[in-house]
Amino acid sequence: MRIVLHKPKECIGCDSCTEIAGTYFMLDEDGCAKLISQILWNDPFNAAEVFTEDVELVREAGRACPVQIINFKDE
Repeated sequence: MRIVLHKPKECIGCDSCTEIAGTYFMLDEDGCAKLISQILWNDPFNAAEVFTEDVELVREAGRACPVQIINFKDE
């Protein structure tokens, strides 16, 4: 299983992750990105499962993030 880790408190609201991987990220009412299907919250990280076929898409979103707050971990 692949897990994406995201630090929502450090988001600057650039919208790149939602543009690239909108099935995993959305903007909240404050204009900051958050994970749509969050399975874990452990400050400062939120986590969500990523389907195998979407790993590269979510990696691309992570590379596009100007503050580099999107990472992966294997479970």
